[in-house]
Amino acid sequence: MIIDIIVVLFFSILLFKLEAKKFLFAGLIYFYLYIIYIYTGTIMMYYDEFYQKDIYFEKLQTIVRGGFFSIILAYFTTYFTVKRKDIKHINLEVNLNESKKYAFSIVAGFIVLISTLYLIMIPNYPLFTMFTNPSQFDVIRESATTTFVNFGFYDNFFNFFLPMVWLIFLFQYKNKLFLFLFVLNIFISLNTGLKSPIVYFLFLLVLGMSLRNKQINYLKISFYFIISLTFLMALVVFQNWHLLNGLSLDSLELAWQGLQRRIFYGGVLPLKQYLEFFPQFMNHYYLSPPEIVPSKLVYAYAYPDTKIVGTANTISLGNLYAAFGNFSLVFILFYFISLFIFLFDRIWFNQMKNSFDYSVYIMFCLISVKLVMTDWYTLMPTFIIFTFSFFGAIYLIESFLHYFASSKKSFVFYAPNKIFAIFSILMFLYFFQGQIKGLILN
Repeated sequence: MIIDIIVVLFFSILLFKLEAKKFLFAGLIYFYLYIIYIYTGTIMMYYDEFYQKDIYFEKLQTIVRGGFFSIILAYFTTYFTVKRKDIKHINLEVNLNESKKYAFSIVAGFIVLISTLYLIMIPNYPLFTMFTNPSQFDVIRESATTTFVNFGFYDNFFNFFLPMVWLIFLFQYKNKLFLFLFVLNIFISLNTGLKSPIVYFLFLLVLGMSLRNKQINYLKISFYFIISLTFLMALVVFQNWHLLNGLSLDSLELAWQGLQRRIFYGGVLPLKQYLEFFPQFMNHYYLSPPEIVPSKLVYAYAYPDTKIVGTANTISLGNLYAAFGNFSLVFILFYFISLFIFLFDRIWFNQMKNSFDYSVYIMFCLISVKLVMTDWYTLMPTFIIFTFSFFGAIYLIESFLHYFASSKKSFVFYAPNKIFAIFSILMFLYFFQGQIKGLILN
């Protein structure tokens, strides 16, 4: 493992010198988070007596190392083929046209309305329970999220559309709606009882402000990182208050150990569980996935005594291994997944022209974080559909605004071209009807 530490440090410093000094680009975030969530946990397991005796640990080392070098190879493939524009090409002086500003304001209004409806309709408030009855927190949180029949509908807005809107306003210096929408986003997430979205929103805020200022502020990132850790520790203490003997150094130490384990083992431990489950309890399924998704099967295997139907976190490595089993094929496929991430990062960054584009890019940075813990086929199609739907909603609203404001009563699409506008609108209508249908049926 000494060699692993040297290799990780070498490439971490190399990529930092090549690009990360200027800005923490999406592909670099993906690379560094793989080290934090996957590789660091593997190294820690190596020095843990419990895992040293585990018969699957050697396979875990192999797949983690192979995945790491697949990412490195994908990075240098794009580094030498697609030149990235300097971050100074960002031009925040380019103002959006009036119709687009009105369209964004209308979308913001709808999202505020949807957020208010959620707060009215949820059966319980986990935030209140956390302080009044911590022992029931997990049950109450489940009732307000996974078992709440309409949560999927609201979750899409809280974790994608609402951040997209306040990021757009963030890039418009004098727009006061940014702060209101950001605070609303934090408040709603607190009321769901989920911790990770709060950290994600702080991440989006710091990265968005860094892009707006055209430089990465690592001191500010460190400050927000400490705030996030403190916040998460506080939540862990409050959630387990009924199990602790008051607030003490011992309780804080236990909270820190639990948080440390969640951070560094949260990705690599489920990956090891995939290696245990396939093919011992289920054969590799190749291109015919089982009726129950592998993440649920692995979760049920890892936590047989729990009554909660959960899913196991894992990167695409876990699902690729579950499907094919052959490490060589897994690494080749993982290389192409990583290649897509680095290519999208560079190509979109080079094409950004206004606050709308910047917002999409920052959201992709968040997707790069989540891709370390979640399979690509859950996140990437969702990201693409949501992004096109957001474009389509704006184009459709703009077109109606122009129709009613113009004496000629004509529809005009303020988009790069009509084909892109029509496709985006169709995607929005497809997404919107699906959301409404799910809301009505539930």
